Amino acid sequence: MANYGGFESYMAELAPRLAAAGLDVTCGCERSTGDNPVTYQGVKLAYFPFLPPANYTLRKIFEVLYDIYFVLKCDYDVVYGLGVYAGLFFLFPRLLGKVSIVNIDGKDWARSKYSRFEQFLIKFLYLLSEVSASKIAIDSRAMTHYIPNRLHDRIVYAPYGVTMSGAAHNSGGTFEVAGRRFEPQGYWLVVARLEPENNFEMIIRGYASSVSKKPLVIVGNPTSECYFSGLSKLVIELDVRDRVVFTGGIYNRLALDRLRNDCFAYIHGHSVGGTNPSLLEIMSMEKIVLASDNPFNREVGNDTILYFRDSASLAETIERVERNYREYANLGGAARVRILHSYDWSHIMGSYDFLRAND
Repeated sequence: MANYGGFESYMAELAPRLAAAGLDVTCGCERSTGDNPVTYQGVKLAYFPFLPPANYTLRKIFEVLYDIYFVLKCDYDVVYGLGVYAGLFFLFPRLLGKVSIVNIDGKDWARSKYSRFEQFLIKFLYLLSEVSASKIAIDSRAMTHYIPNRLHDRIVYAPYGVTMSGAAHNSGGTFEVAGRRFEPQGYWLVVARLEPENNFEMIIRGYASSVSKKPLVIVGNPTSECYFSGLSKLVIELDVRDRVVFTGGIYNRLALDRLRNDCFAYIHGHSVGGTNPSLLEIMSMEKIVLASDNPFNREVGNDTILYFRDSASLAETIERVERNYREYANLGGAARVRILHSYDWSHIMGSYDFLRAND
């Protein structure tokens, strides 16, 4: 599995389905030093003229220019922009009689990894994009609360989807990850980027406060070495070095699916990102999920998952699930049914009729 972010994974699923439905689809792509194919599963691929820089600050500037470049290529009937960095430039397709749509994702301005200036700038770009675009796409209906009322008539719902596979089943036998061997049903699991808004400090403190002897396996790369260093020190401070395992990022789909299939239960700490694909995927695997209590996660999980507000409530929920596993095991099946009915790609493609030029 390629090392993609949420938007890239989303478009890799959505674009071929749009092409199969008869739309002429072109995706804007980053140029690489390797192969740059011109098509992918019926989708045409267009490339930004320059290679992305390695430097973080230059990378952010690059992403703004990248978005503006493709929004201004107005030889399309509909321009669908993922993210708000193009800002005011979503107005230009509209001036030429085209449809411009911005997918605003989640509360990106609330991410603490950004400086106050960056948060202000992102919030400003949100406002510019919402005012400039013909339509505002949201993947979570909870995002309507962050869009001015006067713009609500422009909102369209663009749900994330998941491809349903067979229900999860334990693979059998121990297996090794990050130098540790694990038993099926023998560990708690988290899969997420290591950043503050995914509530890792809360998760580690809650887990450490519980009486659980099952290890906590954390899969994901840090977005900041300073933040990861703080988490590592916290693990030492709480004396859970032998119980908390950081694996780093795992991008082999078979290895990641085995970790998810064989976990005892899953902890989901995302709090600002709208609908999160990793939550959809683990729910589709019929697992018990403990999620941060916020409107985005409640919209997805409803009453099929459990929620925690802080470290203390997480510790209590961990212990409750371990004591009474059979009482909660049916939640996994209910979560899978919810995903099947509300987030399976085959059921939600009708939501994307707004991408047709005559819609």
